[in-house]
Amino acid sequence: MTIRLFLKEGNDTRIKADTICQSENFNPNIVFELDQQITSYNLSINGVGISFISDILIQSIGKTAEVCYYKLPKEFTSREIYFFYKHNRYLKQATREFLKMAKADN
Repeated sequence: MTIRLFLKEGNDTRIKADTICQSENFNPNIVFELDQQITSYNLSINGVGISFISDILIQSIGKTAEVCYYKLPKEFTSREIYFFYKHNRYLKQATREFLKMAKADN
């Protein structure tokens, strides 16, 4: 039996994992509910079980030969991001350019 390592309920990665499992009519037997992706990843590296982690984590710490990686389909890996700022306040030029670039990617 493979041990499933999921993040705690309410975490964005957990919500995505639950959505993926539901879409495949799969009810995982979750053994550990963890607070952080890095903990889940480290447990996977040490052979404890399987986990969902972000590509940003992998880019930050690098791949290892101890685990197999599977990239999920795009419909399960995107999310909306919002930027907030106070109206009628000065925005630095760099901030305005960043917001323009972020909006252009949409």
